[in-house]
Amino acid sequence: MDRLAHQTRVFGKIIQLRYQEFEVLWLLLLYKGAVVRVRDINEKLYGDPYGEKEESVAGLISKIREKIGFQAGVLIQNVLGMGYRIEGRVLN
Repeated sequence: MDRLAHQTRVFGKIIQLRYQEFEVLWLLLLYKGAVVRVRDINEKLYGDPYGEKEESVAGLISKIREKIGFQAGVLIQNVLGMGYRIEGRVLN
């Protein structure tokens, strides 16, 4: 993943991500396999754990899923009432 360009590669293809999408994906990969709470995502993005609604985080997760696709072998799992967890191969 390229933090400066906010992009990653899936099977050699460059995937451009918006700033918030990239930061959420970076955070999930940083804690790969562990649940990242919605409030922790909000803290990272907005500096306030209660600053945004859970629906806005869900929207970002949905866009990330669309962009990286299931064929990449990456699964972003919603852990009901807790947050999100990423499983699968590591993106580059």
